Order: sequence, then structure tokens, then C-alpha cells
Amino acid sequence: MVYVLDIDGKPLMPTERHGKVRRLLKERKAKVVKETPFTIQLLYNSTRYTSYCHAWSGCWFQTYWS
Repeated sequence: MVYVLDIDGKPLMPTERHGKVRRLLKERKAKVVKETPFTIQLLYNSTRYTSYCHAWSGCWFQTYWS
């Protein structure tokens, strides 16, 4: 699991697409922010996909468009 922050440092959906993460780091489109838990920050504007989970209401997805 790789945690992802947008260019402003706000959390996005975590990913398990490790190949994509490696490619972003190699192309310098992202940087490592923390190693435990592994967190990257995107260095470009992206669509903001986030999710919110509340123990009392279950989970749902909410989309923000940049």
C-alpha cells in the first residue's frame, strides 16, 4: 500500500499500483515524503479522488475535481 498526497499535501486515495509509483518517482513526477508508512507526494496537479470512512456510517467515495 502506498499513500499518496497531492501537490498541496492533501491526502488522495492510496494505491497498490507499485509499477505506477516507481514510474512517477523515476520521472520525477513524485517525491517520497515518508518511508514508514510509504508515502509519496505528486509534483503535478491531478484529479482529486478521496474517500472518507466513518465507523458509524460505513465507507463511501467522494470525488473532487481539480
